[in-house]
Amino acid sequence: MSEPETQAIVNKVSSLIPIQRGPNITDTAPLTTTGVLEDMHSYGSMNLYPWGQISNPAPNSADIANIGQHMSASNAYPSGNNYQSCQPSLCLYSVSGDSIDWAYGVLGIPAYTPEVSDDGGGFFPAYSYSQNTIWPENKGQLLYLAKIARTPYLTNRGPDVNPVATTPMTVTQGTPSNLSATINYAWTGNAYAQNVAAAEYYVDTPPWAGGAAIAMNGSFGGSQTVNVTATVSTGSLSVGRHILFVRGRGVTDYQNLHSWGPITAAFLDVTPAGGATPTPTNTQTATPVPATDTPTVTSTAVPATSTPVITATNTPVITATNTPVITSTATPGTPSPTPTDCANSFVDVNGNVFYHAIHYLNCRGVVNGTDATHYSPSGTASRGQFAKVVVLGFGTPLYTPATQDFVDVPPSYFAYAFIESGFHAGILSGFDRATCTSRGLGFPCYLPNQAITRGQLTKLVVNAGGYTLITPTGGGQDFQDVPPGSTFATSIETAYHNGLISGYPCGTPPAGVCVPTRNLPYFLPNNNIRRDEMAQIVYEGIIHRP
Repeated sequence: MSEPETQAIVNKVSSLIPIQRGPNITDTAPLTTTGVLEDMHSYGSMNLYPWGQISNPAPNSADIANIGQHMSASNAYPSGNNYQSCQPSLCLYSVSGDSIDWAYGVLGIPAYTPEVSDDGGGFFPAYSYSQNTIWPENKGQLLYLAKIARTPYLTNRGPDVNPVATTPMTVTQGTPSNLSATINYAWTGNAYAQNVAAAEYYVDTPPWAGGAAIAMNGSFGGSQTVNVTATVSTGSLSVGRHILFVRGRGVTDYQNLHSWGPITAAFLDVTPAGGATPTPTNTQTATPVPATDTPTVTSTAVPATSTPVITATNTPVITATNTPVITSTATPGTPSPTPTDCANSFVDVNGNVFYHAIHYLNCRGVVNGTDATHYSPSGTASRGQFAKVVVLGFGTPLYTPATQDFVDVPPSYFAYAFIESGFHAGILSGFDRATCTSRGLGFPCYLPNQAITRGQLTKLVVNAGGYTLITPTGGGQDFQDVPPGSTFATSIETAYHNGLISGYPCGTPPAGVCVPTRNLPYFLPNNNIRRDEMAQIVYEGIIHRP
């Protein structure tokens, strides 16, 4: 708290959210903890969560990681940002004194730092990119945190609700309306996925404000996704606009509390036979919800003596190495066949240094765009997406497994067949048990929605292409940040000596300082790879294939 800006933020958050966790690093916050914190940064396409300073999981890691997975999952509701979700110390670098460790360590609340995606502007994205890309990417995860903020550790264990609809939405007083919704646990990476047990709705007053629950109909107890319905009687409703809140719960209770998920709502307009539409003044009645279903947590101001003292390092500085600046990985003299068998589908790749590679792969059905006319070259690719690219690009035979090999890649996942094919062909593998556990998953896990790094991608291309491995020894390394014995050293050296990659010259962003006497370039193996870089390395891997 050496800076007034930091003091203001800490004092404001502390006035809204009480301290709910003990002082020891092993103390667990209660299931009824209230509040969340989000601190957005540029850039890196990551959802970071505690702990940042150490690699050990936080005491509430199962819920913290699960919320992070929801923030990432594109098939959750609201839809996630498709960023990598992880602890900084495991996927980026250790950070001490940051905002997420303060918010969780002192207050006990789940806290996140989304490092937003990059348009090439680094820390200063264009306003148009913020509006057209960063906001659409992150709107869903922001809404989700708002939905669960009252009791995040409990509410994240419940199912999503989407869509919710009243049919018709406008009825004359006394005419019933049909309310429908889908209760869903089956979003990617959900550690609490279970069968749906019940659903209910409220008219105008939500459960936390004392609203009355009305049960909905559905085939409960046998599926993670259930369509539910109810007939809403409007005879006792006033003329005007009403709001119907819908929520569902799972079959499992936690500490004698039902696993009710976040609410999604829809409007219902009640009109008279004619005339103006006044504001509604009364609500429908029903059997009240038991008090144990939704714990009431009162947020009180923290006395001044409780305000934690934090150092000037509370706001982490993220260096320019988080997302690489594009440099051409093409090797001089490399044959570059120009595809002529299809028209360019994308309006955002003309002039891109890797246009050749993107067009070549798109014409052959290996890559597609983020929509019909955009490739989004500066975006990131997930591990699931790239499994599909490498299997298609290198013609790996599709494999139909008898059983699912990764706990987080079910047969319903879009890239299931490609991940399984790559796994059984020896091209790709999953993460170790500790990493899976830290994300609230069983073992083995693949983390298909996590962004793929430059080192991971290079290894998969070398494996898929069947290249003879080159193992660096002694001082034989060709990149300053890829020493012999490091995780991807053999794959990166193999790719480099076969003309598939080059690095970033030392001393220029985003590379580090030059180290005499060799002044080696940098490869940045742990950085997320851009979609245009990905296309270039795959393209080079295909055309140089032995």
